[in-house]
Amino acid sequence: MESINPDPVMHLIGPLNIAPVILEGKSVPALLDSGSQISSCTKALVEELHLEIHPLTTSTHLQLPEPINWEGDILLLVLPHDDTPCILSTKVLQQVSREVPVEYLQ
Repeated sequence: MESINPDPVMHLIGPLNIAPVILEGKSVPALLDSGSQISSCTKALVEELHLEIHPLTTSTHLQLPEPINWEGDILLLVLPHDDTPCILSTKVLQQVSREVPVEYLQ
């Protein structure tokens, strides 16, 4: 089986688990990180979406498009920079998995 990336380590690791999500009405690539306990976004994304930074008691609206079709409010920690504009943590993924049929999450 041929791979786009000939590096043998990539066969063990696989591609990044990035999916389009909708934050405050705008489509954003997000890393679905089952090992992360905190969801985060970059300062650049905060500026692009014109979000206000509040204490961690203020949430941001998240939508997951078809076929998952889920939406809810989440907390995001703002980071100075990262390769991915948004990272969704285990807590968000668990919340979605409790409310969305399993066949849509595979």
